[in-house]
Amino acid sequence: MNNEVVAHRFIYGETTSAKSSNFSFEYDRLYSYYSILAKIDREKKIIYIDSNIAGYSHSSQKHTTHLRRAIPGNYSTFEWDFSEDFITCKRNEIFKLIDMESRARKVSYLPQIKRIIDNVNKYIEVHEIKKLSKESKAHLKDIESIDIDNLIESSAEVIKRDKERLLKIKKLEDKKKQDSRQNNLDRFLGQVYNKSDKSTVKYDPNYNSVYLKVDGESIKTTNSIVVPLRESLALYRAYLSGKNIHGLNLGHYSVVKSSKDSVTIGCTVISAKELNRVLGNLV
Repeated sequence: MNNEVVAHRFIYGETTSAKSSNFSFEYDRLYSYYSILAKIDREKKIIYIDSNIAGYSHSSQKHTTHLRRAIPGNYSTFEWDFSEDFITCKRNEIFKLIDMESRARKVSYLPQIKRIIDNVNKYIEVHEIKKLSKESKAHLKDIESIDIDNLIESSAEVIKRDKERLLKIKKLEDKKKQDSRQNNLDRFLGQVYNKSDKSTVKYDPNYNSVYLKVDGESIKTTNSIVVPLRESLALYRAYLSGKNIHGLNLGHYSVVKSSKDSVTIGCTVISAKELNRVLGNLV
């Protein structure tokens, strides 16, 4: 069975399922490989397309083309990233285009913005939506505040709020990443970081080095390298005395680069600061 037939049968519900090599459907869900590409409400004549899957690969794009060709003119089609709420996704698309419009010199994004706004209005209409979540209601209000004839000025305040919102999200994400990396470092070093305890180590995102720890007769790094402690100390003494250590072996690795700031062993960069922290009291 070819892809065109699969798309046709999905739209018209001639069978409960159909499959070609990587394009299939079961009941109201259409799949590109193993991912949901689209959903259908045949009674209301509505197609929902996941924009993330539709543009995922060349094959998925072909599947989407077959689907679009099969959709009758009396169907309503709504496309967005299914991982987000429809109104939130469309609101973000609109304000991204408004930002592009504010900087554009030759290309106008107004037609695209108008189409998205019309699509949102159609979505509200066909679903007879009367209740929205607090977030969706706020995002719909942002969309409704847009004056196409006075686009940039009417959107200025919302764009400002949006930038503040995105900055807040970024700060929260950065904090989450920092906390996760600190927890990983704590597990590696066997510590619980405390800013008032100088013996504990704070994870530094700008630290151009792996972290080290002494483990019995070995030195371990945060990227899972293990080298002998005795050889490490001998190499460290040579490094401190200013000797040329380039090419010297350390376990299964060798020194490929050395400077006053760091030593590179294999593909691993170890800062002088980290060497001093771990080995400084052992020589």
